[in-house]
Amino acid sequence: MHPHIKDGGFLVGYCPNIEQAKAFHLGAKPIFNDVFTITSSITNYTMRDLGCRPDNFGMVHTAYLVFAKK
Repeated sequence: MHPHIKDGGFLVGYCPNIEQAKAFHLGAKPIFNDVFTITSSITNYTMRDLGCRPDNFGMVHTAYLVFAKK
């Protein structure tokens, strides 16, 4: 994809697990100017009159996002 991205443009990878994110990040690092990885998290909360807290169960991690800037 590198040749098809304009200077200053991004390639973004959505990776469901850290090993995929690691492979994408390390593979992009030699050919892109700036590569960084973030995680996207969702936490559901229980709301009550006397307080709120994170739910005990549920989805707490959704994905890793790898950004590679040309």
